[in-house]
Amino acid sequence: MNDALYLFCFARAEPLAPAWAKRAPGEPRLQLLHEGNLAAVLCDVSRSEFAGADAERRLADPAWIAGRVAVHAAAIEWTMRYSPVIPAQFGTLFSGAGRVIALMESCHAHIGRVLDHVEGKTEWAVKGWLDRQAAADSQAALLRADEPESAARTAGARYLRERQLQARAGQNLRDWLEQSVPPISARLQRHAVEMCSRPCRASDSEHEIVANWAFLVRNRDVPAFRRQAEAIDAEFATWGLHFDFSGPWPPYSFCAPLTEETTWSG
Repeated sequence: MNDALYLFCFARAEPLAPAWAKRAPGEPRLQLLHEGNLAAVLCDVSRSEFAGADAERRLADPAWIAGRVAVHAAAIEWTMRYSPVIPAQFGTLFSGAGRVIALMESCHAHIGRVLDHVEGKTEWAVKGWLDRQAAADSQAALLRADEPESAARTAGARYLRERQLQARAGQNLRDWLEQSVPPISARLQRHAVEMCSRPCRASDSEHEIVANWAFLVRNRDVPAFRRQAEAIDAEFATWGLHFDFSGPWPPYSFCAPLTEETTWSG
């Protein structure tokens, strides 16, 4: 039984109206709630999908989560074609339309300011991936070039020298990362309105994440931003440090939640 409203995002009502009227019948059964010049994009759901013992099992199922996240993202991205958006957190539920309207009324000015701020802009994600072995080898090669090995050394001496060199290369790599990564962020920020750092979580990849950034970029500046990101990747790839970027995304990282992080507002 559908007994809750699932919130996808807030947007401006006026630009959404004509697009809403032309939606294909097969699209998800979205609802639009108006409060002045604002709109909330929602759909009916069962609260039990997101709360309770069965919900805990579903929320631990990667396949179930992936399907719901895809629907969540698709609804926001559809809305974003016509209006700036404030994306809601995944799993934000309300007990009824009255609760949504009340939130929009109490936060009307704030929602309007955020929509103004993100209008004409999109979020771009940039990750820095370190191939630690390749990077350490590059640092070791620099040290070897500075200190040519003597042919007169014994095998034991050469082994000890190599161990010392590898240890120094590891320290040099740490220093190099500390010195190199912040200026890379600054180069990208020149083409962005705002930037935030995100946690560098562990990855299944053999490469280590050493930078995880989000940038809010004006649409007109996206080509320059992309060129800078590509240039940075090419510049640092030979040192074992790679950068990839993705977008455009809704401004997830630049819209603070309007309510507490909960899946229910009853």
